[in-house]
Amino acid sequence: DFYKLDNSGYILNKHQLSELFDLDEHKKWRLFISSFSYCYRTDKKEEMNQYDGLKEFVDISVNSQKEIIGWYFRALNEHSFTDTIFIYRPHPDETISPIVEACAKQFKNFKIISNMPIRHWINSVDYIDTWYSTSILDIMIKGKRCSVLRPIAFPPDLDIDLYRSLPHISNYNDFLFHLVNEDNLQLNYSSAEYYIGSIRDISVLNVASVLISMLHNGANDHIESFYNLRCRFNRNAY
Repeated sequence: DFYKLDNSGYILNKHQLSELFDLDEHKKWRLFISSFSYCYRTDKKEEMNQYDGLKEFVDISVNSQKEIIGWYFRALNEHSFTDTIFIYRPHPDETISPIVEACAKQFKNFKIISNMPIRHWINSVDYIDTWYSTSILDIMIKGKRCSVLRPIAFPPDLDIDLYRSLPHISNYNDFLFHLVNEDNLQLNYSSAEYYIGSIRDISVLNVASVLISMLHNGANDHIESFYNLRCRFNRNAY
């Protein structure tokens, strides 16, 4: 609920983040939200072998990371994009791989930043690239322009439901086009309403409304409506 309210004071703005992380707030910020928690993690081999489908997910993760970071490498090498700061946001359980570190070392405007909750960054950046992150819901709540980078397609049984209905960028040329033209794919945010409800709805007010009605009219008449709201509240808890 606080995240939906722009003036809640809950989320840091671009100026505040720029001071905390020594970033130029006058430049454009492009965020990549990484979900590569299984890349470069030898300690997860045993876990990988215990669950069906996980090895396939790991293989897709490793190869996707190589392709996507390769796209950034190539684009920054060919065009520099000096007016843009690229922020690589690691997954909290991610070990930074050598190819990501190499990109940050070679290009001064490619930053690896793991601090602060992801919602602060989603709120303040100009563009977002993502791969598999469930923070797509937060992106949709804020109505941010976002590109889904998918150099390797996921089998339907491994993909997240929301991503199946979204357009994907699957090759370097399309990736570069959206970088140069600052034209991220427009997502169909209505597909997220099942999970987050209306962007304008405030969950706590909906629950309070039902509780007040129960006090005035008796609980028995509202058991069904409260159950329905509870189901919706669970989806709207973001």
